[in-house]
Amino acid sequence: MKSFLYNLFLFVLTAAAGYAVLIFIWGNCVPKRLNKNLLTQFSYGYLEERFEEADAITGVDILILGSSHAYRGYDTRIFKANGIKAFNFGSTAQTPVQCELIAGHYVKQMKPKLVIVDIYPIVFGLDGTESALDIILNQRKLDAAALTLNAIQTKNVKVYNTLLYSAYPNFEKQVAEKSGGTDTYIQGGFVETSKKGSSAENNLKFAYEILPKQIQAFERILQKLKDNNIPFVLVQAPIRKDAYNAVTNNKQMDSLFASYGEYYNFNESLNMGPEFFVDKSHLNQPGVEIYNASLMQKVNKINNLK
Repeated sequence: MKSFLYNLFLFVLTAAAGYAVLIFIWGNCVPKRLNKNLLTQFSYGYLEERFEEADAITGVDILILGSSHAYRGYDTRIFKANGIKAFNFGSTAQTPVQCELIAGHYVKQMKPKLVIVDIYPIVFGLDGTESALDIILNQRKLDAAALTLNAIQTKNVKVYNTLLYSAYPNFEKQVAEKSGGTDTYIQGGFVETSKKGSSAENNLKFAYEILPKQIQAFERILQKLKDNNIPFVLVQAPIRKDAYNAVTNNKQMDSLFASYGEYYNFNESLNMGPEFFVDKSHLNQPGVEIYNASLMQKVNKINNLK
């Protein structure tokens, strides 16, 4: 029996080592179009620049967390003009599970006086694969154990393989994104777009879904902020009206998020036409300026920081 267990242990160890070598070879030698279960680059969202800047920051007035609605919707220059130092830590398709990972590391470091959690209900129904891949390929200083546990929650082999590939000492992201085109990275984590307005569409009706693991992670984030006496505000940024009206359970979502604390749904208070959006869910720069001005006026905790 002991001999069997010993041989089994050696087999598992050898197989694991062989798989790790295979992932390295595959990632470096196989054309990207064939890498369906391994990602070696993630080239939008400017998360690499955001991580690099964040690692040097030790104190802010406001920390902003959320998906692309966050990094495209909260202009840190506007906050600065109002005497508020803000850092925008949004990331592409950031679900609460990945938000918890980022908050767990950077809230302690940045010591914010207030945290704005951007609420985009659709991310509460995602498994977190896209967000996890983005973080894995762009971060450099997150705790390895926490990053691994976070990746495991996606239950996705592509995430596992990418995490393993990124662990090699000489790993470098193959394509570094730089400011250019229609998007420009702004100090403080914001991404400005030069795109103009969009057009309304006929959208199919649907209801937001809430996955248990996402709402549980969301609750842990808020509880951690409470435990550290850090106030927070929950904010739903405006999306294009035709897209918002296609959702059948907006009222239920408002009731849910309002139960956790101070919450504002700007889709209900701002009447913004399609000319202020680059697509059905992201504001363009004129839209951002209108939204941020309204945010400054409406959120009491932000006004108290001025």
